[in-house]
Amino acid sequence: MKDEPFKTAEEARRHGARFYFTGKPCKRGHVAPRYAKSWMCTVCAYEHQVVRSPEEQAERTAAAKAWRHRNRERARQHAAAHYKRAREAVLETNRRWRARNRRVCTVLSRMSRAAIRRATPPWADVKAIRRFYLDRPDGMEVDHMVPLVGRTVCGLHVVWNLQYLTRSQNASKGNKLMGEAG
Repeated sequence: MKDEPFKTAEEARRHGARFYFTGKPCKRGHVAPRYAKSWMCTVCAYEHQVVRSPEEQAERTAAAKAWRHRNRERARQHAAAHYKRAREAVLETNRRWRARNRRVCTVLSRMSRAAIRRATPPWADVKAIRRFYLDRPDGMEVDHMVPLVGRTVCGLHVVWNLQYLTRSQNASKGNKLMGEAG
């Protein structure tokens, strides 16, 4: 590896460096290192991230939302690619958070079990419920059609309130009725 900074993005990427420095001003006139990945000047990148007012942030958010709406397929591909790249890092971050916050996880888990216990009537067929969970097809999750603790209505933990959904369907449904708006 050289002692002097890399002159091109390709050279920096080849050596695993994040930055390179040409000594020439960027299109906005900054003479600063540039990112090897995006070729963006570090000063421009910082200015791009700095939000000057809530109105500007709302404007940027609206513009991004409009772009995603106009370019649904591209946005979906971008999100899928990002998920692929970041999946392991996100899982590791979540694992570390759970390790540091064991008490919070325990409380949340107990609250969930308590909600199920409260929503199970004395006349419920517990064996049939258990069998429903055990017979779950691969790649599917058990979901309550009417949520146990919903915003508008609360269901029971009984066999006829259970259904199988894929992970993505269950995540998109969230804690609401299937047709209910979020």
